[in-house]
Amino acid sequence: ITFSNLGYDIVSLLTGLGIGGLAVAMAAQDTLANVFGSVTIFADQPFQIGDLVEISGNRGVVEDVGLRTSRMRTIEGSLITVPNREMAAHAVTNFSTSGRWRYSANIGLVYDTPASELRRAIAALNELMNAHPHIEDGGARFMEFGDSALGIVFAYFVTEPNTTRYLDAIADINLSIKERFDAEGWNMAFPSQTVHIAGPIQVSMTS
Repeated sequence: ITFSNLGYDIVSLLTGLGIGGLAVAMAAQDTLANVFGSVTIFADQPFQIGDLVEISGNRGVVEDVGLRTSRMRTIEGSLITVPNREMAAHAVTNFSTSGRWRYSANIGLVYDTPASELRRAIAALNELMNAHPHIEDGGARFMEFGDSALGIVFAYFVTEPNTTRYLDAIADINLSIKERFDAEGWNMAFPSQTVHIAGPIQVSMTS
């Protein structure tokens, strides 16, 4: 009423304020989404600083969780900044348990491998993992009959982890597996296909 009495066009003024408020709201949409994402992270606590996580194909160690973004250091040393709305909206795989970093992989043996040798290979994997000074709770199991291999899955936890120790432990185990399997004559499989020809192939040539 006061502005109207002063001679201002109230309708135009309110319209301008509405458009301006809409523009500000649109500009702040991403910021608000990231802030709400950070609230979700703090409430659910899917990870903590120092955990090894993977999100949207990126794996790294969480270094910081802010109001808008979270930062993670990859195994290769790169720093990735992820908006908190992405952290809250996508599945996060946490490889850390009670201060340990988990690693898992699989090995495929050729189908010609006898069951007795398959059992020995699994026992050897367990032996190698349990003998490592920085690895605990290692385990290997025969999990599948793959398309071209007998699939063995193995996993373990690296204790008192940091990036260097984690990578060194993986390299040590992988080299030990290769040496042991070569010595025992256990052949690792690679993807392959066998083509069976049902009948003779006829080739016609025209000039």
